[in-house]
Amino acid sequence: MATTQPAETGAPLEPVGVQGCPTCAALIESRQIARDVDDLAAVAHCNVQIGNHPHRRSTDWRKAAEQRVWGVAL
Repeated sequence: MATTQPAETGAPLEPVGVQGCPTCAALIESRQIARDVDDLAAVAHCNVQIGNHPHRRSTDWRKAAEQRVWGVAL
């Protein structure tokens, strides 16, 4: 499986945190510290954590509503 890389830097793309989220901000800071000390395993771990960190989207309520019939979850 190929990794998508930006043309300018050649570096692999990383997940981007949600602006204003304190958890994402802490993970991004930790990722930068890990990168500064050349701890690539910690960088990868932060990337996984940022990518898996849940955020509600404006369309989430629609999905939940479509899965219910007469107030009962399907």
